[in-house]
Amino acid sequence: MSNIRPLPGFVCVKIIEVENKSASGFIVPDSEDKKPTRGLVIEVGKSIFKDGEKIESPVKKGETVVFQRWSLTDTIVDAEKYQFIKFEDLLAVLE
Repeated sequence: MSNIRPLPGFVCVKIIEVENKSASGFIVPDSEDKKPTRGLVIEVGKSIFKDGEKIESPVKKGETVVFQRWSLTDTIVDAEKYQFIKFEDLLAVLE
């Protein structure tokens, strides 16, 4: 991977593609823009200040996170797909 350094308040995530299958093995199509997506945290930007309050990243490099895809743009670097996500748009950490 090339050197990616997110700006403060953002996290760089590599998309983890997940197939939805029915119990009988059929792939179930889903609306790509509405479903939450999983990703592996590649890099974390520095903390930010909002309304005089310091906001730290809620995640660390190497964690798997869940986030909504609305208003996000895929970025391709060295043939890999990444997302830059605001700290506040992360939904959960998978453990």
